[in-house]
Amino acid sequence: MVSSLSQSRHASKCQNENCWQLAADPYPKGARKLTGYDDVFRIRVGRYRVLYSVSAATVVSRGARGAGPSHERVVVVLKIGQRKDVYRP
Repeated sequence: MVSSLSQSRHASKCQNENCWQLAADPYPKGARKLTGYDDVFRIRVGRYRVLYSVSAATVVSRGARGAGPSHERVVVVLKIGQRKDVYRP
C-alpha cells in the first residue's frame, strides 16, 4: 500500500508538469470547456482535475524600434484537486 504522502508528492509532480505544458499548448487533447464560463477549461490528470483560464493579453515591448504590440495568451491555473472537490465553490 502506498502512503498518502507518497501519493500527494506524485500527484503534485504530475500536476506541475501538466501545468507547465499548458503554457505551450493551452488547449491540449482532452481539454474541456466548463459550461457557464467563457474562458474556463479543465484537463484530467489521473484522479485530479486542473481548472484553468485562458485569456488574450496585448503586451507592448519597448525594445526594438518599430516593434508593435505582441499578442500573448495568459494561462491562469485556478484550482487543482480531486474530482469530488474541485468543482465545489
